[in-house]
Amino acid sequence: MNMRPIHKLLLLFLLLVFQSAHAQNEEEITKQWVYDENERTYNWVPTLLKSNKNALNSIAQFNGYVFNWIPRGQAYNNSTIIDGINWDSNLNGWNASFSYTGMYKIFHQKQSDENLAYSSEGYSKTYRTSYLTTNSNLFKRGWQLHTGFSNASYVNEGHIQYSAAGNRNEWSLHSFLVFQNTPNGMSPSGFKKIKGAAFSFDKLFKNNQSIGVTLWWNQTSQGKQAPSVIEAYTLSHLRNYNPSWGWLDGQAYYPNSKYTNVPVLSIRYEKRWRDKAIFQINFGLAIGEQGTSQLDWTSTADPRPDYYRYLPSYSKDSSTHSQLTQWFESNPQALQINFDRIKKINTASLSKRSFYIINKNSTNIILARAAALYKLEINNYWSTNVGVQIAKDKIHYFNVIDNLLGGQFFYNYNGWVIDDGLVNSFQNNIQSPDQKIKEGERWGPNFELQSMQAMSWLQVQNKSPRWEFSTGLNYGMDLFQRNGFNQNGLFINNSLGRSSLLYFPSVGYKGQVLYKHSGRIYVRSIFFNQQFAPNSSAVFLDPAFHAFQTPFLLPLLKNGIDLSFYFRGVDTKIMLSAYFQKVKNESEKRFFYHDRYGSFVYGVIGQKESIYQGVESSVETLLFNFFQVEMSFNLGQYYISNNPLYEILLANDIYNVESGLLRLKNLPATTGPEITEAISIQMQPTYSTRVSLTGVYASKRAISYDYYRRSASVLDPISAQKQYASLHEVPYLPNQFVLNASFSKSFNLKYGNRKIPIYSNFSFKNLLGTLIPVLVFEQSRFDYINLNPNKYPLKYLYDQGLTYAIGIQLQIQ
Repeated sequence: MNMRPIHKLLLLFLLLVFQSAHAQNEEEITKQWVYDENERTYNWVPTLLKSNKNALNSIAQFNGYVFNWIPRGQAYNNSTIIDGINWDSNLNGWNASFSYTGMYKIFHQKQSDENLAYSSEGYSKTYRTSYLTTNSNLFKRGWQLHTGFSNASYVNEGHIQYSAAGNRNEWSLHSFLVFQNTPNGMSPSGFKKIKGAAFSFDKLFKNNQSIGVTLWWNQTSQGKQAPSVIEAYTLSHLRNYNPSWGWLDGQAYYPNSKYTNVPVLSIRYEKRWRDKAIFQINFGLAIGEQGTSQLDWTSTADPRPDYYRYLPSYSKDSSTHSQLTQWFESNPQALQINFDRIKKINTASLSKRSFYIINKNSTNIILARAAALYKLEINNYWSTNVGVQIAKDKIHYFNVIDNLLGGQFFYNYNGWVIDDGLVNSFQNNIQSPDQKIKEGERWGPNFELQSMQAMSWLQVQNKSPRWEFSTGLNYGMDLFQRNGFNQNGLFINNSLGRSSLLYFPSVGYKGQVLYKHSGRIYVRSIFFNQQFAPNSSAVFLDPAFHAFQTPFLLPLLKNGIDLSFYFRGVDTKIMLSAYFQKVKNESEKRFFYHDRYGSFVYGVIGQKESIYQGVESSVETLLFNFFQVEMSFNLGQYYISNNPLYEILLANDIYNVESGLLRLKNLPATTGPEITEAISIQMQPTYSTRVSLTGVYASKRAISYDYYRRSASVLDPISAQKQYASLHEVPYLPNQFVLNASFSKSFNLKYGNRKIPIYSNFSFKNLLGTLIPVLVFEQSRFDYINLNPNKYPLKYLYDQGLTYAIGIQLQIQ
């Protein structure tokens, strides 16, 4: 093969890469690459359990995310297994998907299961589980080069992929390089920078054995957009107003950001005994750092430009209100953070003490994983799989001063403490009191959380011409421990050193029954009962300062059942499902300022119960041999079914100042829409051209509301007054419609005697520019004295509006 022309093409393409761009929603692209890879090999088969394409779920993922549409209503109920390893952690501070942002083409999808269906790849405990692999033998030999342009979340993007499939006694290789770059101010979140690389090596040995190694390493930093109140949006005249950035020395400055720098290594081994049995063992290790940064301050004025006291609505005088409104509209820079003023305040201090800083919340991460799976086909009717997963996690949490903003030092004080007259109460480290922290040094809480998680399972399946039965059992144990590295002034006896070791079991079972009435008609039912161990955020009340456990600590219980009907025709496929799920012992905690007690407090909720029930449906059909139509209608009812317990604890000493019941019964249990209608029309006018148009209509979408203002102590005294309804009822967002479109075209480029395929795609999100709030919530601070719900109004975050993306991919084999 003559490599010189190939090298010329690569060089030409690299030049194009650095001159172009690409963008899509981050959550969408995570799944889109996996979905596309699966779609190329997808084929309907007459066994329902092997069908892994669901029109309802694909529409919800790729088009309904703007409404927070999650089928069956439960958020955070997905998991991803990569080479047999679940990289999620039960410790806070680690985001597994963030470690491979923009690198989704390194994965090949093996299977995707929904509704806790039986899987031969493992035991699923979540609504949707994706089983991915990085095995290089599954990728086509050759080069793939991609670049694009977009006005959405990032501007410049390009990647290069190379695969070399080896013979039986040779190593195969799959490699991937990616970069993304968004200059300051080119997106609502501010900026984005990604540099990533991944390499997979696999080799087949005699006796049907194989071994593989994968390493991915992604260095990412990106800004974050902050929500704000309607008044600030109105004054700014901006759809995507972001109050978290400002001007520093004449340049746009975005301190609100997140970053990751964690290389991940995995090793896999597989042994096959023909088609009867498979044994897999996998090991993984991740070591690195993730974190966030933001503006922080102490003993000084609030720097946020949309702080309620600075806005015109705070003024009771109409003339002052009007003047402030005109001022903001004629001086839009006043709605951004004034970092130059902040620097003057810091430098004007006689001691050169900084009152404002840019703080970096950092986590040093060490994750170790091991997993094993054995699958056995006993005979033509019976099969089983058994497995075990072990996770050992250690995360070190600390703060670093990233920027002193003109000052020379920052006192190592706890700014959240309410002064109680004790000399040491505000000291973050009483062994080094009044410590002056310089730029780049650690300060504040300094602690470590460790966990060990072990889970085992057994699944058995029976198949016959008419019936399929399966059942699964799982048992696990989670261990937690806190280790404090400094002794703060508030909790002298409970902040330094190791806590006791805490144990929490998890156990569950599920079953599945499938009846095949014919080759086209199926009826399936799934039932389950699961007890989950809590994660660290539920175990410890505030591990940054002490090792006290959270009140109401009980295992989370989930049980449910569904009944589904499927029709699999040649051109038409129909799904209709009814489901019911009950969740018990839900808990929540929140740290906020309580006006009634004039103090920062912990709000803790326990024994909350929720019901998720409804019907969902989808239809796929081919019209006139030209239009592929997918439709979905879903009706759900998601509500809290009891009045849970709560406590209010003072932050200074964990003293219980209030407890009782929350009046939450029959209030919404989710912020997603309870009613959705969707239609997607795809057509392929030529073999190489594909056009699609998708619309989603969402209704009955509740805002995210504050539980604590709906306590019995607040509502019961006014139960006979009109004010009760305005405080108790939860607002719903307007019914809305979003329209998306895409166009893809492939063609061949002649280069000498060769034909090189080129793929291009164009996508448009929110074609109509609908103003869609993707997040609306009640603030945690509330006027508990006068019960005025408008004093601290709702906060909003809006969809970006019409966005487009253009991508080009060149493939050389």
